[in-house]
Amino acid sequence: MKVRCKKIFSLFLSAVFIISALLGYNMLAAAATEGNCGANGNNAQWSYDSSTGTLTISGTGATKNYNAALSQAPWDTYKPNITKIVVEEGITEIGNYNFYNCVALTDVSLPSTLTTLSGSGTMEVSYGCFQNCTSLETISLPENLTTIKNCVFKDCTSLKKITLPDSLTTLSYGAFSNCSALTAVVFGDGLTSTGQNVFYNAGVKNITWGNNMTAIDSYAFFGCGMTSVNIPNEIVSIGTRAFANCTFMTTVTVNNANCSFSGDPFNGSNQTVTICGHKLSTAETYATKYSYQFKSIDDCDHTNTETVVKIEPTCTVKGVSQTVCNDCGFIVSEYETDALGHNMKQIDYLDNTEVDGHIYESTECSRCGYTKDTIEHQRAASGSGFVYKWVDGYYTTSGSATCTESGTVTYTCTVEGCGKREPHVVASLGHTVESWNVTQEPTCTEAGSRTGVCTVCGATVTENIAATGHDYSILIEDVDNTTTDGHIYHVYECSACGEQSTQYEHVKWVEGNYDSTVITNPTCTIDGLRRDTCKVCSTTRNVTLAANGQHEWEETSRTEPTCTVAGRINYQCKNCTRTKYETIEALGHDYVKAESGNQEPTCTESGYYVYKCSRCSASKQETQPALGHTPDETTRQIATEATCEETGLDVVVCAVCGVTYEIVTPALGHNFIENETDLTNENKPGHVLVTPTCIRCKYSDTAYMRHKTWIEGYYTTENGLSPTCSVDGYTKDTCTICGETRRNPVPAIGHLYKYTGRTNSSGAMIYFCSSCALTTTKSPAEVFSAWDIKYVGTAPKRTVSDNTCYLDADKNGIINVKDYAIISKAKKAEAALAEESTSNSESQTETTETQE
Repeated sequence: MKVRCKKIFSLFLSAVFIISALLGYNMLAAAATEGNCGANGNNAQWSYDSSTGTLTISGTGATKNYNAALSQAPWDTYKPNITKIVVEEGITEIGNYNFYNCVALTDVSLPSTLTTLSGSGTMEVSYGCFQNCTSLETISLPENLTTIKNCVFKDCTSLKKITLPDSLTTLSYGAFSNCSALTAVVFGDGLTSTGQNVFYNAGVKNITWGNNMTAIDSYAFFGCGMTSVNIPNEIVSIGTRAFANCTFMTTVTVNNANCSFSGDPFNGSNQTVTICGHKLSTAETYATKYSYQFKSIDDCDHTNTETVVKIEPTCTVKGVSQTVCNDCGFIVSEYETDALGHNMKQIDYLDNTEVDGHIYESTECSRCGYTKDTIEHQRAASGSGFVYKWVDGYYTTSGSATCTESGTVTYTCTVEGCGKREPHVVASLGHTVESWNVTQEPTCTEAGSRTGVCTVCGATVTENIAATGHDYSILIEDVDNTTTDGHIYHVYECSACGEQSTQYEHVKWVEGNYDSTVITNPTCTIDGLRRDTCKVCSTTRNVTLAANGQHEWEETSRTEPTCTVAGRINYQCKNCTRTKYETIEALGHDYVKAESGNQEPTCTESGYYVYKCSRCSASKQETQPALGHTPDETTRQIATEATCEETGLDVVVCAVCGVTYEIVTPALGHNFIENETDLTNENKPGHVLVTPTCIRCKYSDTAYMRHKTWIEGYYTTENGLSPTCSVDGYTKDTCTICGETRRNPVPAIGHLYKYTGRTNSSGAMIYFCSSCALTTTKSPAEVFSAWDIKYVGTAPKRTVSDNTCYLDADKNGIINVKDYAIISKAKKAEAALAEESTSNSESQTETTETQE
């Protein structure tokens, strides 16, 4: 009975484990509070302190990637209770899904060694490492962080502000999507684009752009809460629906005149949104196309423009032109112009059709000097059409026919640079017979016959056996005629019938015994070809005719330039028929002032000078403006005094022509002083009425009120910027009478450091600020020296007051004897480490001396 019960209980436990495994619940892990979590084994570890709700990740390298279905984190059962996460120095990457759904998490400390926050997925299914941490309000990202992957902070609905460090170079899809409380974003200088869907349906209202940001990616700020956005000049493109469904949007300012818009980036936003940008810019074009209101940010309307070439186009590279406003100098638009393309001119030509079937041509661009060699396979008439010219030795063939039917053979040109192919219909191949029955033997001059069966198609074949021909195997005589015509004559006798035959052996080429035909003449740059044919035996050879080298130009004629017509020098190559010419620029007129016919200008009348060209009959006349009177200051008399607002009049005699004339003197303008009248009696204490009054004519300009003194009770004070641990803040006073404002500095409040309970490798105590999460270290000896019995029983203060926050070693909020004991112990440990280090150093030195 007992045995049976044990078996039943064993089966029950097995079933429980199987069901637990299927449900994703690890019974052994549920009880664990520490373990390994490294991506590559036990290089990273985790531990959980249930008394403080703190999860600590330590070690080196990356943590493991987890997911909801197959591999949950070993601390998954503690996630609802985790309020603090400490990732220690040495960890470089937080894997997928690590802290997903830590809904009570409010405090995160990340190390300086961290470079990557991992996540994966899309809007529908994702595994961001901090995804759905709904209580996390703030997080400080370390300065060495380079990568934030997909959906890392998705659904962190309490996160209020994020500052991305300059080290960050990759911000991936949906990283802060659905962060509804996230109102402020500060981009670092390491990013060049925002990332796709990065703040999708977040609460972003304020954006601080990085200095190197050039692109806003698609859906980046979809559904955000900003009322306006100022897009800086450095941003050159805005992606599809980047600001779509931003229903509070009223104003968009685009500073780059050539910014590109993909589709309608603001689709679904308030349709009364005003697009502000430069006149005639792409922003205006976009606003017009999608029926948005447009407002120019320029003082000038840019109606008077001209096109300026910024970069000249070349044959192969596009140019850049700008539309520039002549009135204000603003660059209205910048655009590419097409490359010019080469202007090719023929420089060499070789018709090699009879040699290899091709024509060779060399061309050169008249603008940039680019050269191009072309080869053209020539065609020849054949039947009713044209086919390529095929020269033996310059092509290969493929394909065949059958025994009795024709087939197709493809010719392929082997000349380098050509490769042309052409199919040719060929006749049937004929039968193949391996075994023949001779029915009549052939003789030297008479054919015989034979029959056999084709091994290819099985047909019975009867064919003639060609006459055997003479067997001239018997040498009768050799005649050496090498010196005469370059041959040796061999006289043979047929061994079958006795008939004799003379055969020629071509030994050398002897002048006068062969005919020469020039196939192609050489040019200055391309070799020619000559073909020699032996008159005795018809043997042929090809002889290369060397190119003459570079062109040797010789002037053939010249036309000298005139003042208005360019000249020209004509050249022809001494070695070939090539010609060229050079243009001599027109000289232009050489104008010299004529000795007669001139009329000098006077004080009141203009004159003119006559100029004649020294080379031709051309002439011109240039008007000389009137010289104007030259006043004789000794004769100047004041006719009417100038006043502040009225011009005056002087009478003076011209020192040149003696005419008396009038000179208008400018108005003096007012010389104002500011008269102040105290307004205290008008219930405006601290203010004066300023009346600008001219000291010459006593004219008074419009009076205005000026704030003079800040009077208690006549201004309001409001918080401007709250001080932080290390940054001063300020309050703002506003005068209730005139609206004048001033700032009052508020000192930084100082850090409130808390001891982490850990020390570094040198024994220094590690602290972090509970306000800003800044981490620092203090030598236990330095902390011990700050101890004073007067602090016992008091609460630690911020560093701006004293150093008591370093003394609360047990973190209970009260300085007591237990703190003294912890600090004293840490001091002794630090001293022991220092002594050990010194001892090791001395031991090393002693070992070195012994070895010496």
